[in-house]
Amino acid sequence: MPNPSRASAWPLPQPTPSLAWLAAGLFWLGVGFVGWKTSGWVTSDYREFLLPWYDFILEHGRFGAFALDFSNYTPPYLYLISLGTLFDGLASPLAIIKAISVLATLLAAWPAARIARRCGLSSPAALLAALVFCGLPEVVLNAVAWAQCDIIYTGFLLGFALAVMQRRGALAMLMLGLAFAFKLQTVLAGPVVLYLLLVGVLRWWQVLVVPATYLVMMLPAALAGRPLPALLTIYLQQFDYYQFLSMNAPNPWMLVDLLLPGHYALGTRLGLGLAAVGGLGLVWACLRCGRHPAPATLLLMLTASLALLPFLLPKMHERYFFPAACFGYLLAVARPALWPVAVLLQLANVITYRAFLLGRYEANWASVLPMTLAVALLLRALWREPRRVPEPVALGSG
Repeated sequence: MPNPSRASAWPLPQPTPSLAWLAAGLFWLGVGFVGWKTSGWVTSDYREFLLPWYDFILEHGRFGAFALDFSNYTPPYLYLISLGTLFDGLASPLAIIKAISVLATLLAAWPAARIARRCGLSSPAALLAALVFCGLPEVVLNAVAWAQCDIIYTGFLLGFALAVMQRRGALAMLMLGLAFAFKLQTVLAGPVVLYLLLVGVLRWWQVLVVPATYLVMMLPAALAGRPLPALLTIYLQQFDYYQFLSMNAPNPWMLVDLLLPGHYALGTRLGLGLAAVGGLGLVWACLRCGRHPAPATLLLMLTASLALLPFLLPKMHERYFFPAACFGYLLAVARPALWPVAVLLQLANVITYRAFLLGRYEANWASVLPMTLAVALLLRALWREPRRVPEPVALGSG
């Protein structure tokens, strides 16, 4: 029996297998070269944060270190660094930390492939899409050049999207809770989560899975001796860590910081208000699409949310657009007409990465243009998305 979610997807051109795999091979030759050239790069984030955290864990014990406040990150990523120290001496700290992100990238390819299948691709085409996903410019630069871990929570967000497509509500919220335990930026998907709750695709009681998952992920640090209130307020402590309207993020606040400096307090209040209005508007736009979104429609909603909110919010880092770029690629796989969105997201983010990784900030403002175009195209596509007629099937506890 055909899968209705796949049958509802837009018709997709299937690539000629030999040409597709040849192109993938050439693509991965380029990815391998870039990875090889950047694998030894040492950034200021590594010197000032990642390496001191690694050394602190070695000095104070792989478990005992978590009784102390030595990082502005939540503990789950630090648990992975602690496990990585088991290989200390066999590999350098830099290689170990980057390997964590590379492994997370390979794991994230699994939900990426499954999502591609849900959107109508054949198994070989979905595998090919997942391989390209692992080699996206921003993915490689983030993990291999920068040693950052944004792929971890993005992988859980992909797991959330896949579980929603499978109508497994509790699993979806578990994935969302795991993503939130790693990064606060998970809330950028909030408008779509609210929409799914309002139309009954997710049940309201399942929201409790998110804080419960966060609490479970904090338990090892709490058992080590870290006060639970401190573990529950880490994200609140991060809010005023930087006093800039844009931390190299390709959004209008970068231009405000450049042209009208000194308006941090006013800009923060205004930006939060704009984001609230934009988020509610996004919920309304999603509601217009009906109560039972097709897989490709869900990808469109999530990509729009993950791009629009950091575009409107102040105090954003460039890496906060990382999930939008990943989802934008999968959206382009499902909807080939939206390939310009994927290209623009990658372009904007790579420009800002260039500024940080190479110290070339002179034309960083140029990243705002492709990001603005990408957001505009996403909102236009969401507005034009046809309303889907079938009603959702109520989810069970699974």
